[in-house]
Amino acid sequence: VVRNEIKGLGITQVICADINNDQTLDLFIEVFKGGNSMGSFDTFVYSLSLKIEKLFQYSTKTQGIEDLNGDGYKEIISSYDLSFFGGLCHACSPYPPLVLCMKENKFNDCTEQFPSFLLKKFNESKKELQLGLKNSHVESDPISVLGGDAIEVLVLGRMLGQEKQALSYLKRYLPFKVLKWMEGEKEKLISSMTLDEDPKPKEVDSLAGNWKV
Repeated sequence: VVRNEIKGLGITQVICADINNDQTLDLFIEVFKGGNSMGSFDTFVYSLSLKIEKLFQYSTKTQGIEDLNGDGYKEIISSYDLSFFGGLCHACSPYPPLVLCMKENKFNDCTEQFPSFLLKKFNESKKELQLGLKNSHVESDPISVLGGDAIEVLVLGRMLGQEKQALSYLKRYLPFKVLKWMEGEKEKLISSMTLDEDPKPKEVDSLAGNWKV
């Protein structure tokens, strides 16, 4: 069954573990399909009970699985695929974290249930932004240098319920050109953070709201 369904150029991750805490092993497989974006990968989860059953498929690169809160259930750690967002290059695009939890044999967006994980990512994004501000190319191309990290800071601040603090932080450090670019891209950001395939996010407009910069 697995061999017939999985197609790609090579397997990049294989993990055999009890993901859903049902005392039965599950098979996590990530496959490289070709390309240079987050969407160049397919992730699969199969139940290895008496009947092998596909529980999950998602077309984005993942960081693997981890029990983030110690409850015995393992989460899939991935990212929203914002490759080339707002005209950014692939390497400088934002990739806000996405955490997927299994419930009733389906994986759903549960990212905001893990504030400690999000806070760690939030601080990492701010640190990267500070490094970008010291980049020798920041004056000539501030959007490419700072845009991806700035979007991640904004998204993570929103997820943590610290949107005002995140905006204040960005206004303090970002050049006006980057702030104007962010304002022009906000509607695209909202739609890009809406998954268009299963699993569905719990709120389609989770980033909507007044974050005018």
